[in-house]
Amino acid sequence: MRIFAFDLDGTLLSKNGVILDSSKQVMNHLKEQQDAIVIASGRTFEEIVDIVKELRLDQYPHAYLIGYNGVELKHFASQESLYRSTITWDEVKLIWADVKKYGLSLHVFEEKKLYLSPGMTWFLQVAEEAKARNQFVDFSVFETPQPIYKALVIDDPERLDKYQPNIDKRILQCVSAFKSAPMIIEFVSLEGTKGRSVQELARLLQVDKENIYAFGDEENDISMIEIAGHGIAMGNAKEKVKQKARYIAKSHQEDGIYEMLKELDVIH
Repeated sequence: MRIFAFDLDGTLLSKNGVILDSSKQVMNHLKEQQDAIVIASGRTFEEIVDIVKELRLDQYPHAYLIGYNGVELKHFASQESLYRSTITWDEVKLIWADVKKYGLSLHVFEEKKLYLSPGMTWFLQVAEEAKARNQFVDFSVFETPQPIYKALVIDDPERLDKYQPNIDKRILQCVSAFKSAPMIIEFVSLEGTKGRSVQELARLLQVDKENIYAFGDEENDISMIEIAGHGIAMGNAKEKVKQKARYIAKSHQEDGIYEMLKELDVIH
């Protein structure tokens, strides 16, 4: 068995948010070969399942989900949690104290709840049915007993480019901070990355590094590209992602996944 891990936005999805026919062909081939298919995204599990429903991975026993950029790994069909690494409310408070100095706002995710700092002007778009679960709170005093999956800042890319190099070093000692999109900086557990979740799956399935294939385009994909024997950056990937990859594929608009796996002799 091999593991094939695919980022969603900018990798498996085209600019129009659709899965190319060539990528559907890849999925069918991997199913025939009984390989493990992993969809790894910064999105919530609900969003991922809805976006890839046409692939019918819920009917395939070797399909897995990585949500919130690596915070949790689940079996697709059963939704059984196989690995999870969350952050604490003390860490959220530290992040909040830092970002508000720069006039930025904060999103904080539990599994079924989204908390927002007051007075937000930049909002993460969420599904209509999820909006009822949103709550504005003062992060300096608020907390719940539930595990926190991640925190993120969404704002103008130029403002985030100025903030990112100046993140309080105390924060970086306990959480990982990275851009998952030009306008988003995410904070997750140091052990809550896509790469760490893929490693845990490889341990459970007893798959060695050379049989791991990982595709991505953003900073949040670097961890899984680095741990894979076949780490692949899309043609549309950020330059720092390409520098970490073993291979560079064509873009997500140009059948990049299919063409790369054909080149690697995975698809004949």
